[in-house]
Amino acid sequence: MPPRHISSKTAETRVNERSRIARDLHDTLLQSFHGLLLRFQTASALLPARVAEAKQALDSVIDQAAGAVTEDRDAVQRIVSSNVLVRCMGCRRLLFISPTT
Repeated sequence: MPPRHISSKTAETRVNERSRIARDLHDTLLQSFHGLLLRFQTASALLPARVAEAKQALDSVIDQAAGAVTEDRDAVQRIVSSNVLVRCMGCRRLLFISPTT
């Protein structure tokens, strides 16, 4: 199969979409993990001397993690729903087309 060439406009659109996805993931997923990591480190520092406080800190981190999962799932859903899924006629592939804004 010959190489597929894309227009510079299509390439720019793809780069812009990937940049938007990266920003979304950074704003939600990566920051959530960073916050969780810091809180786990705090709980770890309390052990073994302050077990009760460490337990409270871990329970709080568990709650934060549950919230992060929900927030991150919503972010992924926003990314998916911002694209239009199109089945290419005669193709076995699905194409994602980002609507222009």
